[in-house]
Amino acid sequence: MRKLFLLCLIMLISVTTMAESYSGKIISGNKLQGLADATIQLFNNNVFVGGCKSKTDGSFSVNTSQKATRISVSYVGLESYTRKDSLGLPENLGVIALSTHNVGLKEVTVTGTLKQETYNKDIYLITDSMRKGTASSGQLLEKIPGFLRDWENDKLRVNGEEDIVLLVNDVEKSSDYAMRINPKRIKKVEITYNPTGKYEGRRMLLNLSLFDDYIGWDFVPYTNLQYGKNNMNQETVGESYTYSVNKLLFNITSAFSNVVNKESDSFTRMYADNYERSSQEFDSGNPNKIGKKLGYDISLGAEYQLAKGHSLSFQTKGTFNQSLDSTMYFITEKDNGNVAQYEQWNRDKYYSNDYNVGLFYRGSFGKLYVSSDLTYDYYNVREKRTYWSNSNLSETPTLGNKNYVFYDLSISRPLSKHFDFYADYNLAWRKYNDTDRNTDELKYWSKNIRHFMLAMLTWHPVGSFYVSGGALWLGNSDDNNVGHIANYSWSPMGRLFYKPWRIVTIRSNFHISAMYPNLDQLTATEYQIDSKMIHGGNPLLKSSRLIYLDATMSIDKLFNIIFVNFYNKDMNESLYYSLLPTGMVKESYKNADWHRMMFILSGDYKLFKDCNLGVNLSYFHDVASVEEGIKRKGDIWKMYMQARYKISPLKLNVQASYDLNYATTPTLQGKYTKHLGYAKIVLNRLFSNGKLEGTLTATMPANIGKRKFGYEYHLPYFTTVTNSSRNSTYGPYVVLGVKMFLHGGKQVRMRQNSFNVDAEK
Repeated sequence: MRKLFLLCLIMLISVTTMAESYSGKIISGNKLQGLADATIQLFNNNVFVGGCKSKTDGSFSVNTSQKATRISVSYVGLESYTRKDSLGLPENLGVIALSTHNVGLKEVTVTGTLKQETYNKDIYLITDSMRKGTASSGQLLEKIPGFLRDWENDKLRVNGEEDIVLLVNDVEKSSDYAMRINPKRIKKVEITYNPTGKYEGRRMLLNLSLFDDYIGWDFVPYTNLQYGKNNMNQETVGESYTYSVNKLLFNITSAFSNVVNKESDSFTRMYADNYERSSQEFDSGNPNKIGKKLGYDISLGAEYQLAKGHSLSFQTKGTFNQSLDSTMYFITEKDNGNVAQYEQWNRDKYYSNDYNVGLFYRGSFGKLYVSSDLTYDYYNVREKRTYWSNSNLSETPTLGNKNYVFYDLSISRPLSKHFDFYADYNLAWRKYNDTDRNTDELKYWSKNIRHFMLAMLTWHPVGSFYVSGGALWLGNSDDNNVGHIANYSWSPMGRLFYKPWRIVTIRSNFHISAMYPNLDQLTATEYQIDSKMIHGGNPLLKSSRLIYLDATMSIDKLFNIIFVNFYNKDMNESLYYSLLPTGMVKESYKNADWHRMMFILSGDYKLFKDCNLGVNLSYFHDVASVEEGIKRKGDIWKMYMQARYKISPLKLNVQASYDLNYATTPTLQGKYTKHLGYAKIVLNRLFSNGKLEGTLTATMPANIGKRKFGYEYHLPYFTTVTNSSRNSTYGPYVVLGVKMFLHGGKQVRMRQNSFNVDAEK
């Protein structure tokens, strides 16, 4: 009897151990609400292994004796859902959206179930119809509403936002790689608004999630040749290569660039002792500044699937630059009635090397999702600044380097069907050194430790409403050869997501981040600008705290409205001028408070067949506050319009855009003016069945009003007015771009990629 009981116990344990448990939630694709009594069936190949009805909130849980390879969900009046995976379905099946029956005529109709929304994220599933006619991820992204891509340089604007971090499989990648991925590899596109943790303070993350069963290779060589007025030339040659097999994904990108730009600069400076220095008059057609830069970038990455739902990525990058900026002024000097004329040269020559290596883990342990990043960065720069004027020579050769270690750990977990938890902690260690190469004297050193800790709880009683609350703790300690600076603070955080109607989405966010000064802003090394002025950093410059309160309302197919109320406490970016006891004026940096209110209106419209129009309108109101209590105010107006049209008989794509920036905004002691605009026309065509892409771009200045870019300062001891041409951005110039898309590969496990298998007809 005892042996029989033991045998039964062993058999029971074996069956229990082999059992599988599958869970998820069924919602209505139109109303985003839970569906009760939906029928869920699980199969192993064609053998039924378990099933159930969904609960009142749409959730379900099924225990099976065998691994399930197919799930079928049905509900009266809605499309059925089917998902297959020959290797086995994941136990957490997530949210499954069922849509109403939809019939498309002639053209593909994409229903709303191909887009899923949460409190901070939009997810778009990529289908074969979206991939049709595209050769790269950049071309694919253009098909998503709200995405505007500049065909010349792959620059993205998404729903009015320009501050976008590109990720591939949740790991940050360069645009050279992320925008040239084979569309067949892309499973879904995820947009994260106002990210937390590692990317706190950035506006948007754009993640390309790739299929894990694609085996093959992709090779994209490309070149860009630019020619413009005033010898404004640029040549770029690069490549992007991707290879995947079994559980391994490998990629390498490299690019070499040679840039020569010529600009026009002018200035007028007056000092307190009736001393005035002015350059030749500003003439955009007669440049006096030349910049030459050679650059080489190389990046290698590898990702390995440790197990289902667990990946480990390795990435290393090297950037090497050699640059020479030289400006010649013809000076008119007035000193107490005496007038003299002579030439002045300002040169900046530097070599820089930047090496970065990182290890990234992503994985799920049941319902717990874990993300862990460890990166190391080394930066080295050899710089020599030279000032020559009227037989006076000043040279300042320096050697600077940075060592930077960063670790980030984030976890997220649903606590119940209505509550989710998220936490993040990151630690950064940074060391700066700056040495005078003439004397080998260490002019500046700094050791900095930073802490970031965040915890948030999210409540979502229904699928159309989320509210989050939490706390953030920031810590910063800096020891340098001048002194010690430390500051620690905590702050509440909050988020809101509300979808009152199917086409309307409202998001709101309150959060805080930090910004830290760089080596140029901190170093005590000084160099000469002219006979009366020197430039030097501020070793006691503090980190700044950035406080955001923003709200976004999106109405599908109409527009997006963004409001941001931004406060920068102890901003450390602005120049500050002071009078030294020697009578010299010093240009440096100073902490001050900055307040900005921002409104953005954006929309993406289909005017008629094969013609789209995207519009971004922005307004900024800035207030700069200094210690004396003086507040300086200013405004910025921006407009960006982009039209895209396909001439089908010629297989030619045409893009026309106009970018206007009209700014008169404050500095700490003066004002900054930018009245610049440009128009661009891009012709794009694919050849050889999509394997070869040719792009021709023409850019030209197109201002509303007088063109101006410069600064003005009016102080008791110093007055200056500057102006610059900015030809490198605003042209005129033409660019010829050529890309080749070579690839070979396929998916091993064919399956439907959608929230709802019948969402496309």
